[in-house]
Amino acid sequence: MKYPILKSVVVLCLAPLLAHCASVQNDVCPAGEQLASSGDTCEPIECNGGELEGDLCVCPGEQVLDEVTCRDPNDPCIGLGCNDGNGCTADNCNQGACSFDAVPDGEPCSFGDVSGVCLAGACDDDPCASIDCDDGNQCTINATCNPSNARCEGVRDAADGTACDFGELPGTCVSGRCEDAMLCAGKDCNDDNPCTEDVCDRFTGECANPGLVELTPCELEGVTGECMSAVCVGLCEDAATRCDDRSACTTDSCDPETGCVNTDNCNDGNSCTEDVCTSPATGACVNNIRPNGTKCAISGSVLLLGECQNGVCRSIIIIDPPPIFP
Repeated sequence: MKYPILKSVVVLCLAPLLAHCASVQNDVCPAGEQLASSGDTCEPIECNGGELEGDLCVCPGEQVLDEVTCRDPNDPCIGLGCNDGNGCTADNCNQGACSFDAVPDGEPCSFGDVSGVCLAGACDDDPCASIDCDDGNQCTINATCNPSNARCEGVRDAADGTACDFGELPGTCVSGRCEDAMLCAGKDCNDDNPCTEDVCDRFTGECANPGLVELTPCELEGVTGECMSAVCVGLCEDAATRCDDRSACTTDSCDPETGCVNTDNCNDGNSCTEDVCTSPATGACVNNIRPNGTKCAISGSVLLLGECQNGVCRSIIIIDPPPIFP
């Protein structure tokens, strides 16, 4: 259904107030706008739940317009007028009950011609008066209050080396924190664990031993290993589990110096076949013959470059010169 919005008004624009009358033309607001409550400017026409067609609020179906909101004809909210006149609350009605929830702090509002921002559901024309932007940190340059949203903005670290008080000790600022290098002087934080980083926190004087990245190489009592959850584990420790690649096409073993080795059982040593494991569960393999003309190599006392012919590498070029015998 379509509902007209009354918007024709008589506005007296005196010379000193012409700036406030800029959007009120010929005593009528532009299409889609209506006279604001201040009486000297236009504002968008509200049509909640419907669509504006020019100056008409069009509600879908059989819905009716209740002030500025389209509602079902049987909606118990019709006629309640859930408007507390506070621009810093969101006025709603649900099942015949009004609610007035505070809008987020920093939303713009006004006292007549005086601009302000919303704080805790009320419009404040001096929002920074009650805002303390001091973070209590000697090593930061305090933020300043932005009066447009009542938020502290612009905090930044003081320059490294700026003097600060570390309790009863003199300190210096580093990356926005006050530290005292003397706290760690002569302190031994070594925990004898090759899988932790041993550090002294110059901000507290306390030791910290965070674990190294997983699988970082380590050595414990002459055994090569890897760090796992901050513990040095030998490369072949529990090898049956660690080296099992879940394939019957490989033979799993472990080299104490290099770790797990998974030897390919499908490799027939012929560079003219493509070796494929067709069933990891059973270990079944196929060795498909590569196309004739595929480049291949024959290794031995002399490395030969060749071409595959019917699954056999036929030499065509000698890569390394043959040995010279006296």
